[in-house]
Amino acid sequence: MGSDFPFDRREYERWMGQAEYTIDAAKSDLESQFYSWACFKCQQAAEYGIKALLRGVGLQAPGPPLLKLYSEGNRKTSVSSRSKG
Repeated sequence: MGSDFPFDRREYERWMGQAEYTIDAAKSDLESQFYSWACFKCQQAAEYGIKALLRGVGLQAPGPPLLKLYSEGNRKTSVSSRSKG
């Protein structure tokens, strides 16, 4: 059974390796009771895992979520400030 698209195993493994490394760091933070850092790193690891899959199938992964949030906030702020004046 074949696939309809090529899979870039090297790119997938590169990003999954980063996800696993980040999970290990989160476990260490959890053991040290640095709960907020552990949560942050788990979220980062999840993003790396998603990026691994996307990059593996040849899709560009979206940029950093904070940049998207900033852009969305900036757009909404610009819209609301224009409607006031």
